[in-house]
This record gives sequence, C-alpha cells and structure tokens, in this order.
Amino acid sequence: MGFISRLFRKGLTEEEMAGITMDKRAYWEVLGIKAKQAGEFFLALIELMPADSTFCVEGTSLARKVKSFFKKSRTPHTTRVWLGTSYPRPDVFHIAFNEQNMRQIADFTGIFSVPEICDHIYIYRDDNMLLEWTDAFSKSLYISKIIPEKYVKVFCEKFGCIYRDASSPYRPADD
Repeated sequence: MGFISRLFRKGLTEEEMAGITMDKRAYWEVLGIKAKQAGEFFLALIELMPADSTFCVEGTSLARKVKSFFKKSRTPHTTRVWLGTSYPRPDVFHIAFNEQNMRQIADFTGIFSVPEICDHIYIYRDDNMLLEWTDAFSKSLYISKIIPEKYVKVFCEKFGCIYRDASSPYRPADD
C-alpha cells in the first residue's frame, strides 16, 4: 500500500484485524445480559476469569476519560486478537485483567453508556481466548470451555440469563 493510501485509510485491513479467536469446538454461549447490568458484569468477571489473563477492549466511540484510563493501564505483553470492527478504525487496548481495573471499568458504567466504554470485549490468557463478546450487551457472549461449567452457571445465575453448549465438533480449529 502506498504512502498516500495509508495516510487516508480509515478502516483496518484483514491483516490488521487478524488474531486469536474463540475455539468454536469448545465454548459456552451466554444469552440475556443487559446493558443496564454492565457494572455488575465487569465485577462478576473477577470471579469468573483467571487473574493472570489480559482484558482487551475495542471501541469506536470511547469516552475521553475511558480512553485515558485504557492508555494509562496498557500492558506491554499482548497477543493479537481477531478484531470485530474494520471501519471506522477502532481503538484497541490490552490491559491486565485484575480487580482494580475491572472495578474502574464498572465505575465508568455509572457515568458513560456502553458504547463509550466498549464495543467489543475479549479476555485471553497466552494464546487462548477465554471470553469473546462482539457488540457487547446486544449479542451473545462466548466463554471458552477452559472455564468450567459450574463457574459459568453461577455467573449466569447472577444475571438471570441462560447459557448453552454451543460447541461444534465439525468445525476445524482456527489456525
């Protein structure tokens, strides 16, 4: 791509969007978590996800204060994540998944709307996608079966939502 094309490019190329994604052979689909439960959701993740994970957020209309927090909290060691937005070019931040960061994001839900906090959410550890939620709070949430069902069940009970085994034994692993 030439210099002028790169200068005026607004979206992401397929190469820029590429990265790890949920293993579709082994995952839970969670349905019914509402945007009004966003604060509770971020706090509940503390109990659900391993502490040594990385939280990745993708957004196209992040509030200035939210973006500032994500910039200050960036982690230097990241894995490329398959992104859900090609246009407009999203902001993408990887931060340590820990209680302090999740509490701050939960606090933002009392000030900002969900699109000002995130469009898409990913949590991964090493090269394993643990949680993937494109169009957060409006579509299904996917949780890897690396997370035992008993934890997913308790998580869903907190929100009065349902989950199901959405694994497909016929899909090849994403390489």
